[in-house]
Amino acid sequence: MQHNSDKPKRALIAYCALADRLKTQGVGALQSLIPFFAEACTQFAGELFDAQKFSAAVAERYGIKIPRLAALGLAEHLVREGILEEISNHGASSVYRYVKLAQLATSVKASSVSEAEVEKILASFAAYCRGDDRLASIDDAALHAGFLSRLLNIDSMKLLARREASIAAKKSANTLTVPSRTPARDAHESEELHLDFLTSQFLLDLRDKQAAMFEVVSDVAFASMAAEAITCFLEPPSAGTALDGLTVFLDSPLLLDMLGVNDEYAEYGKELLETIKASGAHAAVLEHCVAEAETAVYAQLQYLRSGVNQFGYKWGLSSKPDLLNALVGNVGERAYDRLNVDVQRDPDLSLFRRSPTTVAEIETEMDRRMQAWKKEEAKDHDRKSVWSMLTMRDSSSPCPRICDATWLLLSRNTALV
Repeated sequence: MQHNSDKPKRALIAYCALADRLKTQGVGALQSLIPFFAEACTQFAGELFDAQKFSAAVAERYGIKIPRLAALGLAEHLVREGILEEISNHGASSVYRYVKLAQLATSVKASSVSEAEVEKILASFAAYCRGDDRLASIDDAALHAGFLSRLLNIDSMKLLARREASIAAKKSANTLTVPSRTPARDAHESEELHLDFLTSQFLLDLRDKQAAMFEVVSDVAFASMAAEAITCFLEPPSAGTALDGLTVFLDSPLLLDMLGVNDEYAEYGKELLETIKASGAHAAVLEHCVAEAETAVYAQLQYLRSGVNQFGYKWGLSSKPDLLNALVGNVGERAYDRLNVDVQRDPDLSLFRRSPTTVAEIETEMDRRMQAWKKEEAKDHDRKSVWSMLTMRDSSSPCPRICDATWLLLSRNTALV
């Protein structure tokens, strides 16, 4: 059992190992995160995968808050890397289970930074704080935890790029000072603010005097930002860009999630739609996606009425018949009225006439990716989604940044990427 006092030390070591893997040539970004996640998941060995518990474990251990929808999106990658195994694929949903502890342990990688090196950094920070009487009552474990939380905050690292310069007048013997009126703060808030200041000063001192130790803490900060960006698809807060000109086209399963058709993904869909709107982007759905959603709603309703849906209830894969009844023939209207999601007409697919060779190459690649799919209707639908997006393109090369794009297709189906 890991003691709470060891948490900052273990987290710092894990971040250093992650930084090493992120810098390793030939190792992909998500692949780099697998040992990082494996260490947080050892407590769940042999259990069914729960996205909420996974997110909570990563947040508790590393301070990274992975939204549930992002955690669900990582499940397929965790399967490929041997952290999870798929035990059921029923309908539109899969059920995953963590592999056994011995298998998880093989995914955890050692860091090039030793435990002694990390202990030295933590001890140095605690000693640095002990020189201030206002922090005398805080024990070492609390100081270590405070240092870790601030190191994982990008704002703490901004000071390292500032130059020490000021145009303010310097105080002299002839300076007249007037007591400032500051709002009263409680003791805890005052301690936290002072600890913020000392952390920044400690980092600046490391930069100027302890290059090796500063490299370690820099790796931790780098790995923290990279992990959050990769798993949560987030940029640093100060670098946020409004996506006012972006239209996000939703694939059929995501639309059904937002409408509450799939109970296990209802919160996922709600959170996703809120994220899209908060970014300034506009949510929309194409007509053929609405048609597929209508077919799925009718099929689920017939399945519930058949009396053979015990498996669905066991895993929480079914929605209530009254909801499905209300959606039959009304998916597009409900999407617009209740979710404020526009329904747009499918574009004219004239690419076949303009570039038959390119079309044939794309069709071959889609066939390769979809060869394991059992339903021809699903293949036809996803082909239409891909061709619709390609028809809308107004340039010969993909847009490298979402914030510069005018539209994108959002899907849980990685074969469409």
